[in-house]
Amino acid sequence: MIPLFVMLAAILVARGVGAIGWQPLDDWQVATRLGLAVMFAFTAAAHFNSMRADLIRMVPPRLPYPAALVTLTGFAELAGAVGLLVPGAARWAASPPTFTRRATASRFGADRQHRSSRACRSSFCGLLFCGGPRDNDPGIERENKA
Repeated sequence: MIPLFVMLAAILVARGVGAIGWQPLDDWQVATRLGLAVMFAFTAAAHFNSMRADLIRMVPPRLPYPAALVTLTGFAELAGAVGLLVPGAARWAASPPTFTRRATASRFGADRQHRSSRACRSSFCGLLFCGGPRDNDPGIERENKA
């Protein structure tokens, strides 16, 4: 639960800095990417501090080299944090599990269909990368409608 609070605080601080005048953070998408990057860095730190032993004990016994796997996942989270801050890599870094889905689904056009779906645009991923809900989405109430 603490990583969630860290992420939300980072988003609000980034957005606040943007609101008082630092132009690069004057956007919810950028502030949210920064918040996610802070959360990834925060959780990655657990892989290398006093919580490391607990993480090693969580690795299922059937997997080899639990300490190496914890180290590897810590570096993966750090890479995700950095990737979120690089505009060209942000989409991939925001959801590492989608790498395989994108690699296979794009052959069948499913990725394009997913990105245009209402579910994607109304999700957290959609807020970051699909531009959020559209005016023509059924079931989305708009305050400005006459």
